[in-house]
Amino acid sequence: MTDDVIHPFIEDGKGYKARWRDIKFIQITHSEINAWQAQALPLGMSEVQFKAFINGLFNALQRDGVPLNECDVRLQGSGAVFYSGYHKPMITDRDSIIDNFRLLRRRPPEEW
Repeated sequence: MTDDVIHPFIEDGKGYKARWRDIKFIQITHSEINAWQAQALPLGMSEVQFKAFINGLFNALQRDGVPLNECDVRLQGSGAVFYSGYHKPMITDRDSIIDNFRLLRRRPPEEW
């Protein structure tokens, strides 16, 4: 791997194109990039994490009695944003998610 820009481009929405050194720094593997480019996984999520995410979301919907035929869940761009309305954004950075999980569940999240 070199410090050259990745092709096809991985952009941040503001014009910055990721380089291989960026990918190495955030510890994303070549296979994870390939899976993201094939739209099989969200960028930065392993197959194990994505399966756990899907199962967790499915279980939460069932537990809360939400009919699955009333749900519209899909990836938006290279990642996902969840909200119940534009006025209620959900936290999306790792540290805030962990802090909120600990606050609500009184324990750290499990490793995937």
